[in-house]
Amino acid sequence: MNKLIITILLALFMGGCSKDDDASKKVPAAGFKETKLLCTQCHAIPHPSQYHPAAWPSIVAKMERYMIENNQRTPSPMEREAILSYLQSGWNK
Repeated sequence: MNKLIITILLALFMGGCSKDDDASKKVPAAGFKETKLLCTQCHAIPHPSQYHPAAWPSIVAKMERYMIENNQRTPSPMEREAILSYLQSGWNK
């Protein structure tokens, strides 16, 4: 519950600090919604460039095992594909 409150407060604070007037008009990348919904059950949304695209499938599998062990909601096969698509899309060479 505390994580949820902190997340909401941070989102409100960060939203108010935006200098980019067009930020609210940007369309989230495909898979962002699923990533936000499922990954934030335990931690902040990972940045896609945090790992090489080839590493993400094993990381997502590891997180799914953790979710199962801790009775968290796990992604459906379609959600998993969307999450992987999002996470693998942001690699900066």
